[in-house]
Order: sequence, then structure tokens, then C-alpha cells
Amino acid sequence: ELEESLLPREKKPFVPKAPQLAEGRPLADVPIKDREFIYNTAPEMVIDPNKSYSVKFVTTKGTIDVTLRPDINPVSVNNFIVLAKLGYWDNFPFTTVMRRRYAISGSPRAKPWSDIGYSIPWEDSPDLPLKIGSLGYWLHAKMDGSCSASNIFFMMTNDRRGHYGNVFGEISEDGMKVV
Repeated sequence: ELEESLLPREKKPFVPKAPQLAEGRPLADVPIKDREFIYNTAPEMVIDPNKSYSVKFVTTKGTIDVTLRPDINPVSVNNFIVLAKLGYWDNFPFTTVMRRRYAISGSPRAKPWSDIGYSIPWEDSPDLPLKIGSLGYWLHAKMDGSCSASNIFFMMTNDRRGHYGNVFGEISEDGMKVV
């Protein structure tokens, strides 16, 4: 006799929980450390990839203007806009800054595994190279190159070789002075 059964446990069915646009900015009121593993799948497409989108990061050092590129990476831009409208990145600090490489934000516990709970597909973007002024999602913690994080983003402060994640935006020249 054993205290625990050796029979396989029943698996719970997967119930998708995607971020959805809502009134106000509900995630802005959630403490940053509690913003991890909130969802388990990416949001539905709510943007028009043929339209122009931009974002302003308001920091204590100034404003960072970014042009988003839904024409090249629509899934990444859509995800970014949905989370931004929900207030996900409100009051987030830059948790990692590698001089002359990149600045990173968006991880609730400042760790690669601490994310919102899902990843997004890798979007190859040869028209948006990894260079100074690039905005993109960090590689997912799996680091196998098949997906990017959906909430941990980087801002490149120098031209680099390699893969950091999906590039989906370009920081303005004035914005780079703030970065």
C-alpha cells in the first residue's frame, strides 16, 4: 500500500486566457511583481497592420518616442499595443542596462523566466535589423529561437550581431538621447 496513487493524474483541460482590451488601464493598478503569469495565450489581432502606430515611453529622464512597425511584425506590435492599453508597463523600471548594448524592461521580477505567461511566435524581420534604436521583445527563456517573450522588451543602445528577439519598432533620435 502506498500513500499516493501511481496511476497517471488527470490533466486539466487547457483554458485559454488572453489579454483583452478593457475600460481604463486595469493592469496599472496591479503591483509589478504580481504581473507575471496573468495570461496563457496571446491576444487576438486588434490592430490594422496597414495603419501607423507609435508609442511614447514617459520616464523620469524624458520621453522616448518610438515608431512601431506593424507592416513588418504585426503580431509583436498587436501584442505590445494591447498590453500597453491595459497598463501592463505602467511604472515598470528598466531592470537591466548593459552599457553600449541594451536596456531591458517588462519582467515583473527582473528575471528571464518572470513573464506575463505566454510567448509569441518568432517574426523574422530582415527589414528591421538589430541596430542602435531598435525596440524588440527579448528571446523567450527557452532561448531556442522559436519564440520571443511577449512582455520583456529591449531597446538597443548599439549595433549588435546576433538574435535578441523580435524587433518591431524604431526609437527616434531624440528618444535615443533619453535611452
